[in-house]
Amino acid sequence: MTSPVSGAAARLRGAARQAGRPVWLKVRRRIDGLIVERLAPLAEREQLHAEQLHLRLDETQQHLRSLSDDLAAGMQDCDRRLREVAAGLEWLDHEHRRIGPQLAAVEARLAELERGVARAEQAEPGAEEPADPSLAAVLAEIRAEHARVRARLGTVNRYEERLARLEGSA
Repeated sequence: MTSPVSGAAARLRGAARQAGRPVWLKVRRRIDGLIVERLAPLAEREQLHAEQLHLRLDETQQHLRSLSDDLAAGMQDCDRRLREVAAGLEWLDHEHRRIGPQLAAVEARLAELERGVARAEQAEPGAEEPADPSLAAVLAEIRAEHARVRARLGTVNRYEERLARLEGSA
């Protein structure tokens, strides 16, 4: 139930709204125009700034993609080189294990021959050929072994030089 006073107030408000509508529309158009007029330069400036930021962001993304591609290429190159070095190291390790016992045998034999030479020199110091035929045989064997060792070392030296040239060209 509505009271007569509240009904009258509602009718007055309705009448004021009806009478003020044309005025409010004019005032609102002017306010909207002023807002557009005042805010348009700010909006344009902000739009320009946003476009510049988007351009910088695009440039940065392109630069990052380029760096990422360069890094990926560098990593592939490093992986390839690492595989080559690992293969070379594996080969060198195999050769080291293979040559080690051979070199130890040569050193043992050379030590034995040196002991024979020392005995021969103690028997007759300064003589070209020892008087004892067994010592002469030992001396001949020493000379032959010495020649073989020189030949082997020469072969190893040439092999190392070839490896160095190959590594230098790679």
